[in-house]
Amino acid sequence: MQGRAGGVKNTKSYTLGHTNLKKGTITVDIYTPRHRKPKSYNSILRIIAHEIAHHQKPPYRQLYRGHLINRQHYPSFYKQVTKNIKKFQKDEVLEKYFT
Repeated sequence: MQGRAGGVKNTKSYTLGHTNLKKGTITVDIYTPRHRKPKSYNSILRIIAHEIAHHQKPPYRQLYRGHLINRQHYPSFYKQVTKNIKKFQKDEVLEKYFT
């Protein structure tokens, strides 16, 4: 992510992570938005699980009430995110960050 010297004024427009589906890259910001302190390992792993789910359940277009909409976050996507987090929790190296 781009480096920021100070904090972010509007944390609602702050991006936690970004993924590029064509290149297969994932970028995660490891600092908190306001005070720019390092995030906890738990939150970084949850963001990574979310971004990996974008590659596992890619977005698609759907016709809804006569309009094309892009489905990026939808129920089966969030089920995939929870599956990824459970896999992290079962891993013997990463499980210590979820207690």
